[in-house]
Amino acid sequence: MAAPVYFQWQNEILCETIYPMRLEKLRDFLVYFQEVDLWKEYKDKSDLTQDIQEFTEAQRLAAVTAFKEYSSMREYFMRSDARIEYLEFKPLDEDELAEINKLHDTFISYWPKDIRGEKNFVEMQIQSWN
Repeated sequence: MAAPVYFQWQNEILCETIYPMRLEKLRDFLVYFQEVDLWKEYKDKSDLTQDIQEFTEAQRLAAVTAFKEYSSMREYFMRSDARIEYLEFKPLDEDELAEINKLHDTFISYWPKDIRGEKNFVEMQIQSWN
């Protein structure tokens, strides 16, 4: 069996010093070759209406799914008492439930009125939880 081959760009110290843009350049490389493959796939096609319809429908379904997930998660965090979701855990730890309800109260009190602040608010909450 051959020994594993290691390249200089796999060295963690070199990645931080002389190869800091390695991941970004690898991403650029993959995007470029994905575009080349797409061009090869579609260069001989003249009618793309079916592909466009399928793509549009897939995008619509993805948007609907994302909105439903967002709505359900927002609804969950906007409930002041989360006891219903945790009834299946026996025995129910009242101290933990109190902490969870405190987090829900934080969400209810400080949830931004404008959608532009929601991402920053959630990121700050995740950082404080960690």
